[in-house]
Amino acid sequence: MSPSPSLRCCRLALVVASLAVAPLVGCATGDARAQLDRSVAAYDKDDFATARKEAESAAESAKNTKDADDAAYMAGMSAFRMGDYDDAVRWLTEASRSANAWTAGQAGVMLGNAQLKQSKPRDAAKSFAAAAQKLSGDDARKARIAAANAYKEAGDSRAADEQFRLANVPTTVVVDGGAGTSRPTPPASNPSPGAGAPAAPSGPYVLQAGAFRDRAKAQSRASELRVAAVRAGLGEPRVATKRGSDGATLYVVQMGGFPDRRSADGAAAKLGQSGVVVINASTAMTNAGS
Repeated sequence: MSPSPSLRCCRLALVVASLAVAPLVGCATGDARAQLDRSVAAYDKDDFATARKEAESAAESAKNTKDADDAAYMAGMSAFRMGDYDDAVRWLTEASRSANAWTAGQAGVMLGNAQLKQSKPRDAAKSFAAAAQKLSGDDARKARIAAANAYKEAGDSRAADEQFRLANVPTTVVVDGGAGTSRPTPPASNPSPGAGAPAAPSGPYVLQAGAFRDRAKAQSRASELRVAAVRAGLGEPRVATKRGSDGATLYVVQMGGFPDRRSADGAAAKLGQSGVVVINASTAMTNAGS
């Protein structure tokens, strides 16, 4: 669902698609749209502080709900990138109430990711599930999978199973310590590595899911993420070697590749996994994890 902008100067390109905007009405609304344009431009340059400031100003000056919703979304995205998850939740909660289903759905997905950062997996699961109801097609399916994973993290296997069912993801009962728990398994038609699996996207920005001094730990982490990564269109997680800040060799788990940070943020939101960050692989200095 990616409606085209009605005015080039008033576009708000966010995460994975462009939002349709209404024509400018009066000077105040024009100021809000100009502030949103500046917010997006700053976000694209990784200047999240400026992006947040401009978006918050746009929210104050907005004279219609469309501008207000877009400003809340942009402020929430910027706060998320700055690590201010409390403020991200505040803004994204507002944006998730938008009358525009696409805006509400995408804001809900990012809200879920912010709540995961706050270690609130049950709240995140509810946000992902609500977002799925507002999205369609593959976006809705990925939101369902994110909700299922969050419910699993919260220890609610029954709710997780229901989200996997709604996402049309097969599950199988696995006995673990005498207790039956449902865990997702790849569909039979899912291509295996080297047998026509979709290629991962390319670009300098990647999703990184940990840096380890022990190769075995890195490979274990990659295995944990395999199903979710393939289903999100990121290809197989890979283990690469990097030179750490102390000069030691580290094993990093990475997924995908993207031409800019904004598209990488969108992929991280769709993946819906905690502990995943966006980095520029060509310039980042890596620090060891566990």
